[in-house]
Amino acid sequence: MRSLAIRVRRAFTLIEIMVALVVTSLVVSLAYAATQAGFDTEGRLTRARDGAESEAVARALIADALRHAVPGIRGGTPVFTISDVRDDSGGTSHGLRFVTRGLVPPLGTSSPWEMTLWPGPEGLTVRARPVEGSESSGMSALLPNVKRIVVRVRSRDGRAGWLRAWNDIDVSPTAVSIDFLDAAGRAVGPPLVVRIGLEQGP
Repeated sequence: MRSLAIRVRRAFTLIEIMVALVVTSLVVSLAYAATQAGFDTEGRLTRARDGAESEAVARALIADALRHAVPGIRGGTPVFTISDVRDDSGGTSHGLRFVTRGLVPPLGTSSPWEMTLWPGPEGLTVRARPVEGSESSGMSALLPNVKRIVVRVRSRDGRAGWLRAWNDIDVSPTAVSIDFLDAAGRAVGPPLVVRIGLEQGP
């Protein structure tokens, strides 16, 4: 009876080691790419959430300021001005400046503040400063996604409908609508429609 010789293998060949290294490096590379993609996605989501929160806060601030805009007196100082703004691409936008008592508590009874909304290449700049006070006590915000705004107002008699220009700069209109647009002219969120001077009655 012949005995079968059993050969015991004592080591891997060079080709097997190289294949194992290639497979291991591929697995590590895929795991690293998946982890990095997760971190990138988390960063983008965080930036988008922070941007959305900043925009919501700025919109609420603008709405409160418009609700308590100073009504003004005919023949008095300017309290509500809409300016035409042209950007580098030839697009048209509006700039808005108005005087309000609705930026610091108690809203509606605080000292007057001047608020401006001005679009530019970096975005919409929202600035507010006390009419009587130092520049350092003002506040500002930038909405980078908003490149243009379109402002429409309703006159006090309301018969003319929504107007895109306001010539009675010494008095405020009764209502304001602001469309926030990106560089391509698409809406950034819903329009902001505010009745001015709610505490003064109809």
